[in-house]
Amino acid sequence: MAMTVQKAVETLSDTGSGWVHRRDAADFLGRAVLHAMDALQAFSADKDPDVQQAVQQALQQLEGSAGRSSVNATALTLENLALSCEKPERRMVTQEGDRFCITVRTGEGRSQQVYLEQQVVKDESALHMFTLCGKAEDAPVSWTLQMNGEMQGCAFALTEIEGEEYLVLRHYMPWASVTFRGTKRMVKALAQYGDWVEKKISEGDQF
Repeated sequence: MAMTVQKAVETLSDTGSGWVHRRDAADFLGRAVLHAMDALQAFSADKDPDVQQAVQQALQQLEGSAGRSSVNATALTLENLALSCEKPERRMVTQEGDRFCITVRTGEGRSQQVYLEQQVVKDESALHMFTLCGKAEDAPVSWTLQMNGEMQGCAFALTEIEGEEYLVLRHYMPWASVTFRGTKRMVKALAQYGDWVEKKISEGDQF
């Protein structure tokens, strides 16, 4: 397949090969990228940690390239990342100080709030995304630790808000790896996971 892709690249690059051949080469390359994305996404949660890491890195590279080309004119700011997740009647965006809150409708009349903020982690800028799941006292420690081992791309943590400890589900992403598409995908994942956890430990819908 690599030789076929290489041939298509050479044909597309050859301005003297005729528009039909160049058009077909471009079409082939586009379909090859989609095929690769489908294959990688199908194994993004592979049980082998080395395979899973390689798959996720490949997806980030593909999404990064797609993001740079499709939103080339849009600055990669925290505000633009939040607004790119907005969808009428499904995801609503509001600003709270230096961070943004995305309220996601999760079905059955429920919703979950996912927060986006820019932080510095180990001297590097990062996108911090999190959602509150409930009070820490309501979450069994053993169950939380077990779930941490099963989560893909995010993890549970405890945070203090106005003197009370809460269970949060969070995800950090180096700013250099941030894409619009990847951010939207993680917002939806955090909302679904977070709402499920909140419902499990408290049966409420406070967050």
